[in-house]
Amino acid sequence: MSYIKIQTTAEAKEKIRDAMVVIQEGADNLQGSADIKEKSKELEKVVNHYEASLCPMMNKLNPPLNKEYALSEDCLKATLKTLDPKPTNIQAVNPLNVEHDYFEVVFSRSTYASVGLAKLNFPKEEQFGHLKNSVSITSNGNLWMNGKKTENFVWPKFDKKTIGVGVKYRDNPINCMKKAWKIYFTYNGVKIGSSLQYENDDALIPSISLAGPQATFEANFGERPFMFKFEKK
Repeated sequence: MSYIKIQTTAEAKEKIRDAMVVIQEGADNLQGSADIKEKSKELEKVVNHYEASLCPMMNKLNPPLNKEYALSEDCLKATLKTLDPKPTNIQAVNPLNVEHDYFEVVFSRSTYASVGLAKLNFPKEEQFGHLKNSVSITSNGNLWMNGKKTENFVWPKFDKKTIGVGVKYRDNPINCMKKAWKIYFTYNGVKIGSSLQYENDDALIPSISLAGPQATFEANFGERPFMFKFEKK
């Protein structure tokens, strides 16, 4: 399967529409152009179908350094290959941002799991949320941010549950040079707890930890509909 690498869907649509205008204007300037106009309409239908299926370049998971886990062909599903009881850290390639501001993860067979955000190249021996520039929610009901446990939740284990992490950009009135974010979590499509104030604009990489023989998770960065339903803008 081949992919077209684009910055945003909006940019791609704009280029397609510009091309359509050129074609239609050219047809209008030709003598006896009825047939050309008809073909132009057919082309526009094809373009509309293409636009409907067009999506922005999606995120994916980083490959392992030491074969401690295996990735699916689309780099969205990871399965542990190590028997080490300590959690294995796995990060995505790209950070969340204003345009791509949410992702979800579904776990299977994990004895421990956590989902959150962290800086790139987070120390593999540390847990997300336990150090500065990181935040995570864990399968044992804890919420960690920048090395502090901030909240406790009561829920079943993460196994076969959908956990989501999202960010919202907000203006920073104190330091206009530094971005400010609000982070929120979801559990099976329902928002849990309160949004967190988070000013680490360089630490928004989707980050997942898991432990357990053959533990597996599958990430969704927007390739499929999310379980969490966003409010209409």
